[in-house]
Amino acid sequence: MSDVRQSPCRFRTSRSDSFTLVEVVFAIAIIAFALVSLLGLMTYTSQLVQQADTYSRLSDIVGQMSARFDSQPFATSTNCATTNAKYYFTSEGIPTNSTAAFYQCTVSNANAPAWTSTNVMQIQMIISWPKPQFTNTNVIITSSLNYD
Repeated sequence: MSDVRQSPCRFRTSRSDSFTLVEVVFAIAIIAFALVSLLGLMTYTSQLVQQADTYSRLSDIVGQMSARFDSQPFATSTNCATTNAKYYFTSEGIPTNSTAAFYQCTVSNANAPAWTSTNVMQIQMIISWPKPQFTNTNVIITSSLNYD
């Protein structure tokens, strides 16, 4: 019988079949960079969605206020605008009488002092809300016409 010694490393794979520690660390760094970038985009996207929702509510409120002024007599609209009337809305944009509402709309007369017209009035709507990450106040100027 021949005495053949077997290598103690007979079950090892060759060096070309495995990854080095540097390659593994580099791959993990690339994956971590991609994940952090995606998380940053998700945060930015959620802020944009919230801002778009706020502006959608503001648009609904302006539409409701314009419809209110168009549906009532011109003298009533003029009276509301000259007394700086306040209207309140919930966070969903639903009118309410509570002063603790989410949105507050102050209506005032936006006509220049020298402008005297009995058939047209410019109405200024100042809508404010308690959200510090966005602009807290939007000012909208619209016209109300006397159809009588």
